[in-house]
Amino acid sequence: MGTLRNLAQEIPETMTASDIAQIIGCSERNVKDRVTKMPKFPKALKIGRNRVWIKAEFTEWLMKQRES
Repeated sequence: MGTLRNLAQEIPETMTASDIAQIIGCSERNVKDRVTKMPKFPKALKIGRNRVWIKAEFTEWLMKQRES
């Protein structure tokens, strides 16, 4: 049986729409209404009424955008 500390280390780091907006330089509303609807944008995880994105998946998507 794993410890709580081990479990916490396995949970991926997440980002909110606000975090993403700051990184790509747009509004949180633009992230929610346009960016997240792009075909290759990572799918959000729903936690209650909130949506978050796995940071590693977002970073990978962002790097691919910069390559194109």
